[in-house]
Amino acid sequence: MPPEPNKPAEGHDVQKYSIRDLWSAFTNLSIGSLIFVFGFLSTLVGAAIAVDHFIRPGGLPPVEHPLLAEGRRSNQSYVLPSIVSWIRLEAERAGFAPSWAEQRITYDVWARSDITSDDDVFEEGYNSSNADLTFVSGTDHAGNFKTIHGLEWVVPLRMKAGDFRSVVTGVHRAYHPGWSEHARTSHAGDTLMNNQDEFCYENSAKDVIGELTVLVESSTLTFKSPLAGTTAYRLRGKDRSSMTPEVRGVEQNALPSSTAMARFGRPSPDEVDCLVLAW
Repeated sequence: MPPEPNKPAEGHDVQKYSIRDLWSAFTNLSIGSLIFVFGFLSTLVGAAIAVDHFIRPGGLPPVEHPLLAEGRRSNQSYVLPSIVSWIRLEAERAGFAPSWAEQRITYDVWARSDITSDDDVFEEGYNSSNADLTFVSGTDHAGNFKTIHGLEWVVPLRMKAGDFRSVVTGVHRAYHPGWSEHARTSHAGDTLMNNQDEFCYENSAKDVIGELTVLVESSTLTFKSPLAGTTAYRLRGKDRSSMTPEVRGVEQNALPSSTAMARFGRPSPDEVDCLVLAW
């Protein structure tokens, strides 16, 4: 039997929409689209400023990273969150003064702005009054070598703003015969004994640095404890502050093996940080 006039067939629901209902639905759809577009644009803007900021979750306003803020104030094109100076110090045989050392420095570089290989902004340098220095290849090409103050060269970086990379440089140190018997003084003016030497990092480039770690290891020398001559200090102008390094020793392959390490937080421009070793 056909359905009665003006009565819906069974199995079908009929809903009536007023003009007000249709307008409400359209308005909600438009607002949702605007929210989506606004969120998308906010993401793009956030990405654009992420070079100098960390984007905080939950829609909170961005916060500038302290290192990047300091780099901006000092007009630096990059900052260095971490530097590790690693040295392997060895003697011809146990009980003698060191005869050679291999040194590598690893820089974590965070670019604030674009850096081209023509900028020459990353200059490296090693120096020693006790040893002859020989360049050791690192992660990047090196150029413009100078030997006026030790051994210096330029690392031609090519980075985009916001890029993060590690740069490794290095030298080989061949100590002069009888070097430890000569009168020597530290950066701080202290007399160094014939069983002592120091490894220092000077922030002469006025870089913005998060942390510096100086790590020395040896398989032929046994480093003495901080109470017996191994120490660390930092020089900020005429101000000196002493630190207690960490010294560890283990037996390995019947040879003495030692490690000495010191950490220096936020080295300031022109600061000198030193680890003094005694064996």
